[in-house]
Amino acid sequence: MKKLLQVVLCATIYVLLPFGKDVAWSEVLYFDPPQGFYSYTVQKGDTLENLVQNPDHWRITQEVNRVDGRHLLPGFQMLLPDPDPNVLKVFTIPMPITIASIARYPRALMICLDQQYFGFYRYGELLFSGPVNTGGIGKETPPGKFFVGEKKRLHISRGPSELTKGAKMYFAIRISNTDKLVHAALLEGVMNSSGCVNVLWHDGERLYAALKHGDPIWIYHEDKAMQSESAQ
Repeated sequence: MKKLLQVVLCATIYVLLPFGKDVAWSEVLYFDPPQGFYSYTVQKGDTLENLVQNPDHWRITQEVNRVDGRHLLPGFQMLLPDPDPNVLKVFTIPMPITIASIARYPRALMICLDQQYFGFYRYGELLFSGPVNTGGIGKETPPGKFFVGEKKRLHISRGPSELTKGAKMYFAIRISNTDKLVHAALLEGVMNSSGCVNVLWHDGERLYAALKHGDPIWIYHEDKAMQSESAQ
């Protein structure tokens, strides 16, 4: 991605609210879009390619809206980058650049439920990050400290419902002591998974390659962020 797209998320862009099932990120936007973006209501037939003419801006659009390129549902209000290439696009990553309390770990995955974002850390330094979709009401993704369990490049779901049974989950990483996975999926910009942590395809591929069995995973709310290693 070109230098033009500096990636960071600002508290001035989003407010934090208790998200529930089918609550979109667009519903908690401030009235004024951040510099370099404008608000747009998705129409039937819209695609990422026809809404965002510059392919270099596709990924930043996905990250800002927590949505993939195929799930642009009519009525969904999203932020689109200004077509003017001279306008600075600013999206502030909502994950700490450094976390001292995990500096002893060669690899660690942090997942913030409030921001719907993950960060992959190497010795406490952020290496890469991206958006997630987690569980909705009644199917919440459990917070806590976990570890990387079994990994499968392709996992076939056994449930828990007929809707998810038989579903293909690529780059699947088991969250220890749970039936939940981190895996690549289509993101709809809402918290509506069955409890798994869904990530974009390219992020799933990177996490699958980077994480090893036994690496720590923290899933947390911002108001209960890690204070110390004993609190993790």
